[in-house]
Amino acid sequence: MRGQWFTDGTWLPLEEDESDHIEMEHLARFRGQQMRDTYEMEVVPTAVDSKDAIHSMKLSRSHVDWHSVDEVYLYSDATTSKIARTVTQRLGFSKASSSGTRLHRGYVEEAAHEDTPPETTHIVFVVHGIGQKMDQGRIIRNTSMMRDAARKMEEKHFSDRTTEHVEFLPVEDVCVSSADTVDSITPDKVRGLRDMLNSSAMDIMYYTSPLYRDEYRIDV
Repeated sequence: MRGQWFTDGTWLPLEEDESDHIEMEHLARFRGQQMRDTYEMEVVPTAVDSKDAIHSMKLSRSHVDWHSVDEVYLYSDATTSKIARTVTQRLGFSKASSSGTRLHRGYVEEAAHEDTPPETTHIVFVVHGIGQKMDQGRIIRNTSMMRDAARKMEEKHFSDRTTEHVEFLPVEDVCVSSADTVDSITPDKVRGLRDMLNSSAMDIMYYTSPLYRDEYRIDV
């Protein structure tokens, strides 16, 4: 049920396992009761106290209190949170206002059909040319850069093609011939230099060899 319960303020979804348990408990206790259609973002919620909770449930590291069908609060059961909650309640603050996180069932905005991304109509597999350049040129990062560049081109020149979508997928070009034999005979004193060569220039040597070039092609 991830995407069913959200935290107030940030509107981030709860973890799937927690959301699933809360949803089942909520339906078992409040099925059929009416919730508000909209959330009043500018209105400060009415303070609620722990004695007003009409239902509670225990999670692995927290617990949830229901004060009504749409007044739900999540509390951490960590020791520090319990101490802070006790101190603030003795000072006159309510349990919810001192340490509770309000939960909302459903997102703040209604979903619209236009929000659905178009189905992928083209797939582009991105492969290194002559290998990555150390850690600064990893294929996943390069693919992300290519994807962002393509999106900008789409918005600029093909804004009318809203029913089509191109997805870029990285392909790690790691050949089975990745110098295991060379590593086994490399002296420890020059291992750093060998690692640098393997991460930057070794692929060039492989590509210029007919034997290893074919292995790379098959591997990809």
